[in-house]
Amino acid sequence: MLLAKPLTYMNLSGQAVDLMLQKYPVGIEGLIVALDDLNLPFGRIRIRQRGSAGGHRGLESILGALGSEEVIRVRLGIGEEGLPDDVSEFVLADFPQAREVELREMILRAGDALKTILAQGAAKAMSVFNA
Repeated sequence: MLLAKPLTYMNLSGQAVDLMLQKYPVGIEGLIVALDDLNLPFGRIRIRQRGSAGGHRGLESILGALGSEEVIRVRLGIGEEGLPDDVSEFVLADFPQAREVELREMILRAGDALKTILAQGAAKAMSVFNA
């Protein structure tokens, strides 16, 4: 298993994934993408085995580079009520201290979700973590 964090801008994540898969040719079936998602309430996790980017530009870049929507993704909800029209400042800002405990819990659950995907498959992880 390899855990990679792209150093590109989020909207160019596909470039990093493409380079990683050239160096470590595991194929799309060996890839799991974890990403933040404004469309999910803060703290919620949702796993999908395939599908569109749903407006997420980083995921859109990855799917474009792969030429497929058949990639497992673990989406971590960061959505809040009353988001501004231009959410760029929100997604680039640090999380509020008041959300620190919830953030850590979500990250730990996402780690458990990834372990479940690796050990038992995405379908099992979806049944456990998609609430």
